Amino acid sequence: MTRNPTSTAAPGPAAIEIRKPEPALWFALLAYAGLVLSAIYHHEPWADEAQAWLLARDASLWNLWTHLLHYEGSPGLWQTLLHVLIGLRVPYATFSYVPALFACAGTWVLLRYSPFPLAVRLLLPFTFFLGYQYAVVARSYSLLPPLLFLTAMLYGRAERHPAAFGGLLCLMATVSAHGMIVAGCVAASFGIFRWRTIPNASRRNILWAAAALIVVVCLAGLAAIPAKDVTFVTRPKLSVANWYFVTAFTLQEAFTGQGVFTFAAIILSVPLMWRGRGLLFFALCTAALCTFGAVVYAAVWHQGVLVLAWLFALWISAAHLDRPSPRLTAIAWSAVAIVVGFQGYWTYKSIVYDWGHSYSAGAAAAKFIREAGIDKSGVYLTGYATTAIQPYFPKNLTGNGPAYWDWSKRNRLNDPTALIASRRRDYVVAGYKLPADRGRLISLMSVTGYDLIRSFEGNLFWHAKRYEAESFDIYRYNPHPGNLPASSSIPMNDPAVEKQLIAGFYGIEASSWRWTAKRFSAVLRMPTTERSRDLAIRLSLFIPEIQIQRLGPMTLHAEISGRKLPGQTFSHAGPYKYIAQLSDSDPPRALECIDFSLDKATPPTAVEARELGVVVTAVEIEPVPRR
Repeated sequence: MTRNPTSTAAPGPAAIEIRKPEPALWFALLAYAGLVLSAIYHHEPWADEAQAWLLARDASLWNLWTHLLHYEGSPGLWQTLLHVLIGLRVPYATFSYVPALFACAGTWVLLRYSPFPLAVRLLLPFTFFLGYQYAVVARSYSLLPPLLFLTAMLYGRAERHPAAFGGLLCLMATVSAHGMIVAGCVAASFGIFRWRTIPNASRRNILWAAAALIVVVCLAGLAAIPAKDVTFVTRPKLSVANWYFVTAFTLQEAFTGQGVFTFAAIILSVPLMWRGRGLLFFALCTAALCTFGAVVYAAVWHQGVLVLAWLFALWISAAHLDRPSPRLTAIAWSAVAIVVGFQGYWTYKSIVYDWGHSYSAGAAAAKFIREAGIDKSGVYLTGYATTAIQPYFPKNLTGNGPAYWDWSKRNRLNDPTALIASRRRDYVVAGYKLPADRGRLISLMSVTGYDLIRSFEGNLFWHAKRYEAESFDIYRYNPHPGNLPASSSIPMNDPAVEKQLIAGFYGIEASSWRWTAKRFSAVLRMPTTERSRDLAIRLSLFIPEIQIQRLGPMTLHAEISGRKLPGQTFSHAGPYKYIAQLSDSDPPRALECIDFSLDKATPPTAVEARELGVVVTAVEIEPVPRR
């Protein structure tokens, strides 16, 4: 490496290499900015991008930090930044350009101040996470590259700038849970390797910076601890097999997508990281991030944090070795070349896809809704993907209240019962990610009097292929007699009425019955009755002896469109009929959703993967003589 002869910094790990910017660096930055901006111009924000904007728009900072972040599982620096931008009247149409600013800033730090060879510096910005995922997709992760690269720039002389170094780590810890982990690992590796070399006069300032980081991590962690009723984070579980799978998959997909090449790239970089004291940081970070993914929550978007951690480890290692051997650096840069080769291809494929296809169909669906005047009618949204539509309107499409998605168990927008009971459902906008999700909704719509009027297709892109759909169907309510094929009686052995079993029923067995889960639901058509007759729900069921032996007496409860009906307890095995009469106060509806729930059920086992409740042979609504 050639140092600027005008630099007054002392050689060794405490120095920052100051270069006069070569023309190639400016051309690389301009090419990078042009590529990112062209991709953003064609990019349609997806639901996660929209969710952050809606939180910033519709919630106060106090409510965000004291309540809502518990349902996001992440600190709120990104939402706070968006809140400020919205206060400055920045429109949603330009929202996607925000991460481009951070991406270009981080790229310039990488180009100008990293100790890598010129060819490596020129190519790294065009890798997948730096050139697309954390630059074009507007999420909190776009803050990590500039923060981490600035931290790497100061790492060798942190004792001279403790406030700046500690401030960067504090900001990093409030970006996301992964940023918090990375900041903690940076601080740990710094304390282990650098503490002895820090002059006594500077140690107090470093300790103050460490104390500030601890306070920020504690406060951000408290704000982001998942609430008990959050739906997207399951109860933490840790097993060696699960940790191994998550670690192997994350490492493979983060670097090259191929296990052999990823292993080769990491192994080839180990000697430089070992000699330059960056290996401990990378090992700590990898173990902590993969454990978090295995125990709490993991998504493919998080994998890029490992690549950033790897670059940070190489950066501080190369900077620590004032004159590393040519052989040592050649081996390390061959590892980087492997990663650049694969990820450069991913960047190319992703940007070309975004130019010609819908990353999310939210923008197209919103345009149709506005032009058709549907936003002025009764609209029911179902599916988290519909969050991508909401920012294009000044207020919640479903009526009053905030437009962001509620991740608590109180949210019933995905519940068919809530759809059928809703009075605001002239149109249903359904977002889906999997074909199976769409199939279930089409079945429900086909028996509840809705016509499909438009479909919009979008697909999230990952690496070099479509990852998952973010598409939308729009239905219009049209309840003429020929459009309500639902029956008032559902025998379990009739496949023709199976579409009315909307939740908790398993397949037909013995050509006559079905097992249920602990909760199960069905949609039934209300029969017409004479004035002298009322309506009653009848559920024909059977409780096997094995269920009574395992669980004891079982109690069954029912609700019809949210209205509770009397329960019934079964103490012995055998056939039963649960009958509940509907009151005169129940408003007449063409269709009703019946929700049944048991107080206990047999949980899944290694032998039986299903949760087992009772055996049902029929469910119906029938006229009964009025008492």
